[in-house]
Amino acid sequence: MKRNPTRLLVLALSLLLLCSSAMAAVNTDGLLPFVTEPIDVKIAVYPQSAIVFSEFDKENYGWIKYLERHSGMNIDWDVYDPATRNETLPLMLAGGEMPDMIQGLFWTVDDINNYGVIQGLLYPIDELLQYMPTYSKILEEFPALRATMTAPDGHMYGLPVLGYHNGLYPYRPWINMDWLKNVGMENPTTLDELYNVLKAFKEMDANGNGDPDDEIPLGGSWSEGYQESQIVLRAFGFTSSGLGLDYSDGVENPSIVYTPYAPEYKEYLSYMHKLYTEGLMDPDIFTQDQLQAEAKMNEGRVGVYNGNNPNSVILTISNHYDHWWAMNALTDKPGETPVVGVYDLTEVYATNVISADCDPKKAAALAKMCDYYFTPEYYEYHWYGPVLNSEDDPEGKGTYWDEVIQEYAYAGNTEGISTWTYKINNFCFWVVPGYVSGNKDYELLLAERNPDSIVGKRIAATGVWKEWEIPLQDKIVPYHVDDIPPLYLSEDDLETCSLLRQQLDEQTGMWEAKFITGELDIESQYGEFVAMLEEYGVKELEEIQNKAYDVYKENLANLK
Repeated sequence: MKRNPTRLLVLALSLLLLCSSAMAAVNTDGLLPFVTEPIDVKIAVYPQSAIVFSEFDKENYGWIKYLERHSGMNIDWDVYDPATRNETLPLMLAGGEMPDMIQGLFWTVDDINNYGVIQGLLYPIDELLQYMPTYSKILEEFPALRATMTAPDGHMYGLPVLGYHNGLYPYRPWINMDWLKNVGMENPTTLDELYNVLKAFKEMDANGNGDPDDEIPLGGSWSEGYQESQIVLRAFGFTSSGLGLDYSDGVENPSIVYTPYAPEYKEYLSYMHKLYTEGLMDPDIFTQDQLQAEAKMNEGRVGVYNGNNPNSVILTISNHYDHWWAMNALTDKPGETPVVGVYDLTEVYATNVISADCDPKKAAALAKMCDYYFTPEYYEYHWYGPVLNSEDDPEGKGTYWDEVIQEYAYAGNTEGISTWTYKINNFCFWVVPGYVSGNKDYELLLAERNPDSIVGKRIAATGVWKEWEIPLQDKIVPYHVDDIPPLYLSEDDLETCSLLRQQLDEQTGMWEAKFITGELDIESQYGEFVAMLEEYGVKELEEIQNKAYDVYKENLANLK
């Protein structure tokens, strides 16, 4: 669908009215309320999961009640089942019934390109920056963020979830330190050392239960959770198992590659084949789901895995980090510097968008509301909750929600749901614009403001609130390098890349598993694999992606 010229004309006229009328309605003297006169707005919300939606109670939801007291706006909330996104969102947009704002979706750069640039259904956020001082300052501080969020037509259409300040941990390898101690070995730093550690785990009764055959040196689920392949691929200098940046020749001027087409991919397959055939990885890794893999961890049978933090996975031990630690980021040769690719400016490319048909006053008020999401004040409220005995915590349940939730988790949890589900089902939305947990500047400010709280004390003592961040800060974060930023493609290139990636990923997945298990012979049949990639358009895919990447780098250079 092409851009609607009538809609664009209406938007242009709305923008002319914005400067003259909206400023009078927006509060420019402080954070709250957002407006100086009541404004009615309609917001559609997609909660994080269907579980949250099924139990959602907007009449008693913490953030909704907070806005009723403090925002100055009358908000009509429509809550949608996130599982219906593919059905409800196109109908909402195509039918001309889009609410003033949509919150909670994980909008990709391709979504924004389609609905914002091509169809003209979204309000240009850059036209509202005068009402967003906090976000504007962030854009000034990080030119790469502005380059990332700016579409080819020069506008920004969505508001991101930011991951800056080491708040992202897309790579989480964990190793059983008790097993290392039992076999007399150290946390590995190279692929050769990892092989030796896994071999010792298998042969030396690493769990000490008297059964030398029940250990699973490397566990996991190949198709779910964090990919076990990343443990090895990153050692060769690649940031992804599919499209990623190639740092195999160093960190200067990397290019986008389809990793299975790189020459080093053959070495990766050979290494994984050796682990599989020698019984150093779970033989069920290609067929089991994440829950089955985690069950084996809870049986004390796994030595290494790539996944969520141990205290959310392993329920059979306490003091998790006395027993598990982040495994070192590996290299394929001694003395090299590891690379851990992460695009940590945005965790979610866009979560809130405003309708192009939104009244200018409403658009300005919603921009002011979204700007609040980026402030330290909202960060504190969102991740930790209201201060004890404040008007927003009338029952005085705890200094912060996280402390309430800890009490719930370890004392009164009779509902059988996770603490995370409990939190987002009762207290705060995920996902909204702003910073993910782990923003070091905001965390330290929180501890300074609230030194007597449980949260403040832990942050002051360790630098983080979540205990699992400490191992990752120790072993993984120092080696972060940039991964591929979100890239805008033309409509034709977008369609081409989508088709090519779907075909290539499907074929690669089948060939990879067969090479690793030995169903295909790496030495005699690898050439057929490369020919298949070329037949399915891998060169065209890399060319299109690198062309867009060059445009991004040029835009970034112009902003600096």
